[in-house]
Formats: sequence, C-alpha cells, structure tokens
Amino acid sequence: MAKQSFKFFTPRDKPKKRGPRKHKKSLNKAEKRQKSQKRYKGQGWHCPKISYIVGMKGNKMKAKEITIQDTLKEEIKNLKEEAKVFNAYKKLILTAAKSEYDSTDVVKGLKFAAKLIKEKKWALLEKVGGTSGDLMARGECSKCGINLVGEDPAPRNFTLPCLIQGCIYNIKTNEREEIQWV
Repeated sequence: MAKQSFKFFTPRDKPKKRGPRKHKKSLNKAEKRQKSQKRYKGQGWHCPKISYIVGMKGNKMKAKEITIQDTLKEEIKNLKEEAKVFNAYKKLILTAAKSEYDSTDVVKGLKFAAKLIKEKKWALLEKVGGTSGDLMARGECSKCGINLVGEDPAPRNFTLPCLIQGCIYNIKTNEREEIQWV
C-alpha cells in the first residue's frame, strides 16, 4: 500500500459531546426498558432526607435534615424504653415464683417493685426483682451496695461487717457466726 501524505487533510465537524455514559443520540425501545430495569443505582440503600426549620437567628433560618434512618433509630429507642417496663414485670414474676419467702412478704415485695417501675428506678428494681433479685430488699447502701431490708432499711445480720471503708453499716463485732455447710 502506498504511503499517504496528509497535506490536504481538512478535519470534518465533530458531533457535540453527549455527556458521560451516553454513547448514542437515542436509545431503542429494548435499551430504554433495560436502562430502567437493570440500572446500577449505587451501593446500598440511600434514604431520602427530610428538611425542616429548627429556628431563626436574625434573617437566617436554620434547617435540619433528618433521614428516615434517624427517625427509625428514634422509634427503636422509644420501643426499647417501653419494653423495659414489660421485661421488668416479667423478671419480677419469675423472681416471685422462685421465692421461698412467706406469701405476704412476696406481695409486699411485688407492690414495692411496682412502685419502683412507675418511678423508673431501674438499678434498685434490678436488685429487688432481677434475675438474682431479693424481694425483701427496700434499698441499697450507697458505699458497698448491700441490700437493705425491713421497714427501717438496714442490712441483714449475716451480711455484716462488709469491711468497706466509709460504709455507715460497717459495724465491727467480735462475734461472727460460722456458716455450717450441710
């Protein structure tokens, strides 16, 4: 083949660019259908954002964007808070069923625990009606965490002395009952 020289070459007009990922001017029917059905829409699920006005400072408005994920997280948090009450009653019933106390003491313990549930005092409720709960407990020592029982809350005799410095119930006694294992 002969060697060509491009001395008299005149470039033709090129068609305008159609943008990224677009090769043809128009797609045929099958290609249009495929584009709408099997197009890659990005990694993962993208949730829409909802904007609302939080407040105004002078002439500027503050807008806050909340996604559906944020609202779902808030809803889950609220449901967990509601379920906490039902779980507490469930644990309380199981503790009462396993209890070896007198029935009147069990009823008093259940009433006290119901009051704690209304007041949402979960830490003390866990001591009273939790998995290893004590239905007779009416409080706990702030220093050592010993259960306090009775009308005038005080620790049981077999739990003393607790030997924790600064505990108001830490009474030094010379007499100690020895526990006999049967």
